Amino acid sequence: RDAGPAASAAAPARAASSAAVLPFEDRSASADQQFLGDGIGEEVTATLARVEGLRVAARSAAFALRGHADDVREVGRRLGVTAVVEGSVQRDGERLRVTASLVNVADGFQLWSARFDRAAGDVFALQEEIARAVAQALRVRLVEGARRAAPDARAYELYLQGRYAWYRRTEEGLRTAARYFEQAAALAPGYPQAHAGLADAYAVLGFYDYLPPADAFPRAEAAARRAIALDSSLAAPHATLGYAALYHRWDVAAGEAAFRRAVALDPDNSTAHQWYGNLLTAAGRFDEAERELRHAVALDPLSLIARSALGWSLVHAGAYAAALAECRRALELDPRYAVALLWGGWALEGLDSLPAAVAWQRRAVAASDSGALYVAELARALARAGGRAEAAGLPARLPARADSGRYLPAYEIAKALDALGERAAAFRWLERAYRERSHSLVFLRVDPQLAGPRRDPRFAALAARGA
Repeated sequence: RDAGPAASAAAPARAASSAAVLPFEDRSASADQQFLGDGIGEEVTATLARVEGLRVAARSAAFALRGHADDVREVGRRLGVTAVVEGSVQRDGERLRVTASLVNVADGFQLWSARFDRAAGDVFALQEEIARAVAQALRVRLVEGARRAAPDARAYELYLQGRYAWYRRTEEGLRTAARYFEQAAALAPGYPQAHAGLADAYAVLGFYDYLPPADAFPRAEAAARRAIALDSSLAAPHATLGYAALYHRWDVAAGEAAFRRAVALDPDNSTAHQWYGNLLTAAGRFDEAERELRHAVALDPLSLIARSALGWSLVHAGAYAAALAECRRALELDPRYAVALLWGGWALEGLDSLPAAVAWQRRAVAASDSGALYVAELARALARAGGRAEAAGLPARLPARADSGRYLPAYEIAKALDALGERAAAFRWLERAYRERSHSLVFLRVDPQLAGPRRDPRFAALAARGA
């Protein structure tokens, strides 16, 4: 039986104008239900975000403070909010016990709390109930008519497991996420979020060269179109269509239209703004790209990828010191974040700090578990820094990856070979990247690391045929 709401320890003087939802702590005996605690936190965040006049901290910003619920004032200060939602989830077979509370940041007192004892299949409705109770305690009102239909309970659990794996952003995590989303979509074909999740998984698998482009991006596009057919109001699949248009079809105009549509549907979607900034970078519109990416960071200041992508774009604009500063800020949040190390290394190269650049690329290789893209970038940095003997051995190791069925990042290998002075081999790999429709070719005209090949007559011919 549900416990009634606890008496408020201190009534707020006014309605709270901002809130953050922390991931609900897993207190199950099996300790394997954190995906469920994260899912409850994420869905309550999404529901509260529908409230007009209530600013809700981004999911990644709040979740970055996982484990700090014992210091609500510090959480509130770091997120810039006036109230924090925290809770726990405990699963015993098909029963759930969920606790939730709303805490006033100013004095640490609870404004509302409750305990729920429900069947596991009721978790979707329970999340909505918690969000409505929180909104009532905050003296705000949820927008009516925006409630999503509850999917099949098992499909929803698979979706939550997929999102939990997707947020890890590792190759294993992304592949696992795709499997969970596929299972969710098979169980509930009419569930748009399952298809949107599948689109996200394949899009990012393609971007990080974990899957061949011809395999990853068409699957991402098909899943995004299915999600939109089921619910055209979802911003995320429109953004994924823009992603596929840019990186696979090399259609900047179609990509820009899709990103603008996503932003119009959800102006606070940091990922849509970030991906739009990527497109603007590829188009050489660096001032616009910086504005879009800084807006993505402002919406989600603790997002590792948004902060790192801002640094990456600034590298392309030649603002190396500013780029390095942004990558350092990302690494303050996670010292092992591989792409921040990668792109920070690029910024150090631009500043002619070549030994430091090599050191950062070594750290990136370690953090990525020797991902092929990172190995190729280390080889290029070593070649530039004078470590030719070690650099020459690295690209030679990569074909073994292909023998195991893994994709080789042809564009990055081409850049490594060019740094080693093997210009003809570099162009053979660029031609391979063109045949494989490598997503990186959209940056062919703006990539500062291709300054040498860009002066070669063969480059103009390739660029004329490419993105």
